[in-house]
Order: sequence, then C-alpha cells, then structure tokens
Amino acid sequence: MPHTETLPLLLRQLRLPTMQRRWQNLHQQALQDHWSMPRYLSVLCEEELAQRESLRLQRYFKEAHLPLGKTLEQFDFNACQVHQAQINHLAHDSQWLENAENLLLFGPSGTGKTHLAAALGHAQVQHGQRVLFSPTTAIVQHLQQAKRQLQLPQTLAKLDKYALLILDDIGYVKPSESESSVLFELIAHRYEIGLWTT
Repeated sequence: MPHTETLPLLLRQLRLPTMQRRWQNLHQQALQDHWSMPRYLSVLCEEELAQRESLRLQRYFKEAHLPLGKTLEQFDFNACQVHQAQINHLAHDSQWLENAENLLLFGPSGTGKTHLAAALGHAQVQHGQRVLFSPTTAIVQHLQQAKRQLQLPQTLAKLDKYALLILDDIGYVKPSESESSVLFELIAHRYEIGLWTT
C-alpha cells in the first residue's frame, strides 16, 4: 500500500505539478475545515485544471503576436463609425469562427481597423481560440519562401492550427503575380478546410 511519502513522486510521474505543489497545504485546510475526501480531491483537480488553462492562454497569447494594448476596452468607438454592439457580439461569440465566416474591415488610414482586428483576436484567445496576427506582407514573404523550398503545402498545414488568421493591411499590398498566387493559395486552402481569415 502506498505511503504519503511517495505522493510527490507519483504526482510528478502523472505530470500534475499544481497538485504536487498544493496537496499538502490543501490537506491541512481540508483537515481544518472538515472537508470530505471527494471535496479535497475536487479542489486539487480544479486548481490543476485552472493552472493548465492559465498556461494554455499564456501560450496562445504569445504565439498570436497581437499588438500590445489593442483591446476593445482601449478602443474609442466615438472616434469612428463602427457598430459597437456588433463588434462586441463578434468578440464574445465564436460561432462565426466555427461557421468559417470572414470579416473585412474597410476605412481610411488611422481609423482603427488594425486596433479592432487585434481586439477581436485578443477576445477570441480569451475564449480559448488559437489566433495568429500578421502583416500581410510578412505572411506573403513567408509563403513565397516556403514555395521556393517546395514546402508550401506543409506551411499552409501549419497555419491550420489557428482558428483565426488576421492579415493586417491586406489592402495596402500591391502584390506581384507570385505574391498574389501564394496569398490566393492561403485563402483558398483555409476556405476549403473551413477556417477563418481576415
């Protein structure tokens, strides 16, 4: 029969670092507050899951490359003609991503298109969606390099992990034929597999 001395080792082997770190303190609290064994185990499991979710969101935010400070809370809706309720709906609902619907933001320079796109990306990461924000020129150059190296299908497949791909300043790109080709391949590929691009 296992002894409590082996518990840290067992939790490490099971890859439960939060439970390994917290079991003793929570055990003391359980004794003090007369928790049942199921409640004690539930609290331990909840803390483990909460920590995993927190780390997952940190990883998603890091890989998203979203511009700093561009959230809905910092957007001035009074400075432009944008339907705030519609934007809030898009931010707090992921159904449009699941439906593979596209969103195009048009307007003169300086009206907040990038801020709104980044804010929507930020909100979707908070909802557990994987997002990638990229200037269109950067992603086109990346895809062109992959095509030259005969790696375009693999590179497109790597982008499939992102439920939301935000292409910033797509209207300012004056692509050559080869640039237009890889951009079209990206959009067509994501359309065929039902993923969203803006």
